Amino acid sequence: MDFSENNLTAVDAASPAEDAFVELFADTFGLDRVQYLINEYPFQDIYGDNRYIDYALKTPLERFAIEIDGEQWHNPALVSLDKYLDDLLKRNSLTYLGWRVYIWTYRQLINDPERVKSELVQFLGQSTHFQISADYLPRQRGAYLELRPHQVETLYCLQELREGYNTIALVADAQGTGKTTTAVLDAKRMGLKTLFVAHTVELLKQARQKFQELWPEAQTEIIDYNRGTSADVIITSIQGLQSHLQAFRPDEFGYIIIDEAHHAAASGYRKVISYFTPRFLLGMTATPERHDQESIMEIFQNEAHRLDLKTAVEIGELVPIRCVRVKTNIDFTRVRFNGVKYNYRDLDQVIHVPERNRLIVETYLSHVPGEKAVVFCASVNHAEEVAELFREAGIKAFVVEGRMNKTDRESVLQQYSDGVIRVLCACDILNEGWDSPETAVIFMARPTLSRVIYLQQLGRGTRRAPGKEALLVFDFIDNSARHNHSINLHRLLKVKEYRPGALVLAPRETLEEEQHRLQAGEKPDTILPHNIFVRDYEIVDLFDWQEEIKDMMSLHELAMELYVDDATARRWVEEGRITPGPDLELPMGRVLHRYFQRERLDDIRRQLNIPARDPDQIKEDFVAYVKSRAMAASYKPVMMRGMLKLVDDKGQVDLNALIAYFRSFYEERADCGLTVEVSSMVMSRVKELNDLQITRVMLDMPFEKFERKYFLEHRKDLNRVAFVPSLWRRLTLEDREELIRICDEQIEWYYKTRCK
Repeated sequence: MDFSENNLTAVDAASPAEDAFVELFADTFGLDRVQYLINEYPFQDIYGDNRYIDYALKTPLERFAIEIDGEQWHNPALVSLDKYLDDLLKRNSLTYLGWRVYIWTYRQLINDPERVKSELVQFLGQSTHFQISADYLPRQRGAYLELRPHQVETLYCLQELREGYNTIALVADAQGTGKTTTAVLDAKRMGLKTLFVAHTVELLKQARQKFQELWPEAQTEIIDYNRGTSADVIITSIQGLQSHLQAFRPDEFGYIIIDEAHHAAASGYRKVISYFTPRFLLGMTATPERHDQESIMEIFQNEAHRLDLKTAVEIGELVPIRCVRVKTNIDFTRVRFNGVKYNYRDLDQVIHVPERNRLIVETYLSHVPGEKAVVFCASVNHAEEVAELFREAGIKAFVVEGRMNKTDRESVLQQYSDGVIRVLCACDILNEGWDSPETAVIFMARPTLSRVIYLQQLGRGTRRAPGKEALLVFDFIDNSARHNHSINLHRLLKVKEYRPGALVLAPRETLEEEQHRLQAGEKPDTILPHNIFVRDYEIVDLFDWQEEIKDMMSLHELAMELYVDDATARRWVEEGRITPGPDLELPMGRVLHRYFQRERLDDIRRQLNIPARDPDQIKEDFVAYVKSRAMAASYKPVMMRGMLKLVDDKGQVDLNALIAYFRSFYEERADCGLTVEVSSMVMSRVKELNDLQITRVMLDMPFEKFERKYFLEHRKDLNRVAFVPSLWRRLTLEDREELIRICDEQIEWYYKTRCK
C-alpha cells in the first residue's frame, strides 16, 4: 500500500508567537505535558457565534483559555475599534462560561521568557495535572445486556466490603465497561434513598435513564432546587449540591454515588462527602490517578474493582483488536513538533495531500466496503476532503467537528447509528465521550504523538456488539525521523512482530489459537475477516523517546536536585562542568531538551561538590534556611510566619488566606506609620496593589526559593501551598512554635539593619 514520494515539505505557517509559547510551556512543564494544549479550541460566545481559543488547557477542576497572538491583535492602539470590541466580547464570553483567560504577547515571550515561565507556574501550578478535553456527546442507544462477569464480581466485592463494616469504596474500571449499571444495581440491592452526583448535565441525564431502566419501581428525578422532591433517587450536579447542602439532612440518603470520582479530592467534593452520613458511599472513575494532588484512595479507602482497557480486552469484556499498517511515503521529517504534539499547521500541510486522502478511501473500498467506520483526520479541511472523496466513491460519509452546533452533530451521529451514514470523518471531536458499539473499523489517519489521544480514539470502537468479532484498526504509517514516530497500535502495546490483519490484543487463548493456525499455514481467508491478505511477519521499530525519558531526569529536574535554577544548570552543561554530557538530547523546535540517567545524580553532585540531602537532615536544613539572613526584603520570614500560623494538620495552607496574611502584615505597618519596606521593593506600595499583584510577589520571591529547595510545594488544583510531606512529618508543634519565634527575630533584625 505504498505510493510515490510527493516531495512536499512543511511551510513556515505557524505563528511565531504560538511556537514561542509552546516552547516555553514545554520548558516549564515538560515535553510530555504539551499534548494537553488544545489548538484552536472551538466554543460559542454568548450570542451563539463560533469562535476559537488559541490554546485551551484543562485540569479536573479548571479550564484555561490562553491567547498568545502578536500584540497587534490585542493592543487597542494598534487595531480598529470594532476588532478591539470584538476581542473584548470574546474574552468576556470566556469568563462568563467559566474559563480562566490569560494573554501573553510575542514581545513578552521573546524578550522576557523567564518571567513568562514564572507566570505559567504561578497561574497554572508547578505540578498541575492536565487532562485531555472531554466532549460529552450523546451515548448510543442499545438493548440492555446481561450482566458481565466483572460486574458480578464487583457487586460481590461491594457486598463483601459492607459485610466487613466498610461504608465507602471505589470502582475504577475502564470506560465502556458498565460502571453506572453496576452502581445502579448495587443501590437497588440496598433499596435505600439514593443520591447520584456528577458534574455535567449529560452525565445526569444518562444516569437518570439508567436508573429508570434498571430500577423502574423507584421514582427518579434530576432535582430542581426551586421546588421540593420526595423522589427515591435524586440526581444532581456537584455545583448545585454544594450550594444547597442545607436543603438535606446529613442522614437523608442511605446510598450515595459519586461519578467521575477522580475529582473527589477537590474542596467542593470534600464538602459534600464530609456533610452526608450514608450507609454506603460509592465512587466511580475510569482514571483513578492523582489528579488533585492527593490520592483519591485517601478518601475512598477501599478499591472494589479496577479494570484498564488492555485487561478488559484480555478478559473478554471489550472486543479483540486487529490491525493493518498502511504505509505511505509522506515525509514527516520536516514537520515541527513540541513534546508530544505535532505543529498542527505543519501537519495539515503535509497530511492534506490528494494521494494520501485517496489511499484512505481506496483502503476502505478494497478491504472493508460497506462497514461502519470512523476516520480520524488531522484537521477540519482534511476531514472535509476525505468525506468528499468517500461520497464520490458512492459511500455516504459526513464530517463531525467542533464548529457544528449540537443539533446537527446529534443528527449526524444518529444517522450513523441507524446505518444511513456509513463513514464518519472526525477531527478530534470524537476523541472522548462518544461510544458506538456498532463501529467495527477505525482509520488512524491523523498522526499523533500522544498515547492519551490514540487510546481515546481507539476506545470509540472497543465496545462489544452482536456479530462484532473484533475492532479492525488501519494505522497509517508515514515516514518520520526516529524520535518523532507517531503512536501506532504496535508501539502502544509494545508488540514487535506484525502480520497484516492479525490479532494484536485479545484473550490469551484466542491470540495463541490464531497464531498457531497462521503458523501452521492455514488459508488466511478462513481466519481473517474482510479482504485482508496475510504476508510474512514484519519487525516493528518500538523505539519511543517518551519511554526512554520516563525514568530519566530532565535538565529542570536535575536543577531542582542540585538546588539551582535552570539557567545555572544549563550553563554548567554547556561549559562542560558535567561530564559526560546529557544521556539523551531531543531537538524540539528551537529548544534542545536534555535528559540524564538518574543513577548519575551522585556522580554529578561529586563533580560539582554539591552534597546530597539526607532525608533525616531535611528539618535541620529547613531551620538553617529560615535562620539565614541573606535577605533583600522581609518577604521570606513574613511569608513563612504566615505558613506556620495558618497550616492545617496535613501541612497545607489555603493560598488566599496566606495572601491575606501577607498583605495585612505590610498594611498594618503602613497604618502604624512604620517603614513598610525599602522603596525599591514592590510591597512598599502595598496600598496600591491588588491581590493578583501580591500573589505574584509572594510566589515569585519568597515562595519560589523555598520550593526550589524542596521545602514547600504549590498545589494549584487545590489552591493550596504546603510543606513537602517529608518535612511536614518531622515538624512537631514545638518545632513550629520555635520557627515562629525565629521568624519574629528575623523580621525584627531586618527592619533594624536594612530599613533604617
